[in-house]
Amino acid sequence: MIIGPKNFPGDVNAGTDRNVLEIPGADGSGESTVLFGVSQGLTAGHTYLWRSTDSGRTWDRSFQPDTQGWDDIDGFYSNSFTYRAASGKLLHVLRVDATGKYWKLPDVKIAGRVSNDAADRMMMWTSTDDGASWRRYGKFGTFGAGGEMYPRFLKLADGRLLLTFTVRSSSTDGHPLGLRATISYDDGEHWDFATDRLVLEQKNTGPSGGGYGNTIQLDDGGLVSCYSYRGVDDKTHVEVMRWRLPAAH
Repeated sequence: MIIGPKNFPGDVNAGTDRNVLEIPGADGSGESTVLFGVSQGLTAGHTYLWRSTDSGRTWDRSFQPDTQGWDDIDGFYSNSFTYRAASGKLLHVLRVDATGKYWKLPDVKIAGRVSNDAADRMMMWTSTDDGASWRRYGKFGTFGAGGEMYPRFLKLADGRLLLTFTVRSSSTDGHPLGLRATISYDDGEHWDFATDRLVLEQKNTGPSGGGYGNTIQLDDGGLVSCYSYRGVDDKTHVEVMRWRLPAAH
């Protein structure tokens, strides 16, 4: 299926969420709605939340959510990830381009700019109406620092919410570029990237890194993450890592 409604401008690339999201229907109904975000950068009028009620066989592509006029070059749904918390609130983490107006915010430490998109950063928005309208997380939507991106959420068996992400350039935590993790103890309402930061991998060499870090939890409680890095041989390597979090207190 070609992504992009027919009325999209032809000179701007379309972007999408990196996941589809299922919204359950009323208890016992057996029905659900699948959501998939599609947008174009710098075109606030071309942000769509596709909806399907038949498990993705057909899609209503017409709905345009309220994104407060978002017009970053990457688009509201581009290199982004959306998660549904137990409360029903949606957490949407997107990528903010280092050349755009959203990048520099009053309450976030921004490292020095680099000459490519590795200086982009994350920003989080939330929705309490199944994606119909979005508002910034906190005051400014701040979520991490400059050069941090590629978010993935995972609900753990003990109730904590795990976020894995990549420090792709200009590290601010004193470690080389690579895969990081942090934890929310209230299902995504609060995050502390400084205090609760785990350095999972720091093998990357050079000014820009790989990462990504999609994670699953095994039956025994262990975690498995995959990631990439640039080695001293100037080649890209891909690895899988098994690890465990400290116990919840």
